[in-house]
Amino acid sequence: IKKHNRVSIDFQVLAKQIPIADFVKVLKEQPRMILSIMSISCHRALYLLRRGDMCQRLTVRFQNYRPITSLRKLKSNLVDKFIALRGNVVRVSNIKPLVRKMWFECANCGAKFCEIFTDGKFRSPTSCIDNCRSRTFLPERASAVVVDFQTVRIQEIVSNAEKDQGRIPRTMECEFTDDLVDCCIPGDVVDISGIVKARKTEIRSSSSKSKNKMLYVLYIDVNAVSNGNANENGKLDIMQFS
Repeated sequence: IKKHNRVSIDFQVLAKQIPIADFVKVLKEQPRMILSIMSISCHRALYLLRRGDMCQRLTVRFQNYRPITSLRKLKSNLVDKFIALRGNVVRVSNIKPLVRKMWFECANCGAKFCEIFTDGKFRSPTSCIDNCRSRTFLPERASAVVVDFQTVRIQEIVSNAEKDQGRIPRTMECEFTDDLVDCCIPGDVVDISGIVKARKTEIRSSSSKSKNKMLYVLYIDVNAVSNGNANENGKLDIMQFS
C-alpha cells in the first residue's frame, strides 16, 4: 500500500461477505462508481487504523473476478462494463509516460488552472476561468502529473473443439498503468479484469470524393492482472502482480 498506493482484494471473498444486495451486478454495470466508493472506504479504514499518513489516493484492484468473458462475446453492449478476460500475450509495448493532469496559464490575464485529461487524452483549454476571452494558454510542463503506461495485446485461447477453420484468433488491446506495467511478456497466459472502453479511430479512404469514416475500437482499461501458465488440468497456476 505504501509503495504503490493500491489495495488488492479477492473478489470472490468480498462478494460472499459484503452485506450489499446486487453488489456483483452493480460492479459490472457501474464499475467507476464502485471502484471510487471502495477506494474511499479503504482510505477511511486505514485512517481509522491510524495509518492515514502513509496513503494518498488509493487504487482498488479486484483479483479473481468471475465469470471469464470470451473474446467472441466482447461486443459494443459491454462498453463501460466491468469484465474479466483470459488470453495469451502476443505483444507488449514499451513503457511510456501518460499525462493525467497539468496546469495552464492564461497568456492574457495570467490566471492559472488545472486540466484533467480523462483516459490520458490531451486537450488544450478552450476558455479562461476568468472569462477574459483569451484563446492562448501556456502549459506549465513541470506541473504535469504522469503515470507509467503500457499497451498489451492478448489473443484468445481456443480449444480444439472451439476452433473455426480458416479464422484468425481474436485479439484485444489492453492498457496497463501504474504498478501493472511490465508484469507480463509475450507468451504468458494472463487473467485480466477491467473496464471495457471505446476509442475513436479514423479510417482513411483511397477515394478523394468519399469522406474519412470514424469508427470506435474497443479496448480494456485494466484493473488487475494475474499471470500464470496452464497446468495439465487446464487451469492456471496463478502468480499475483497487483
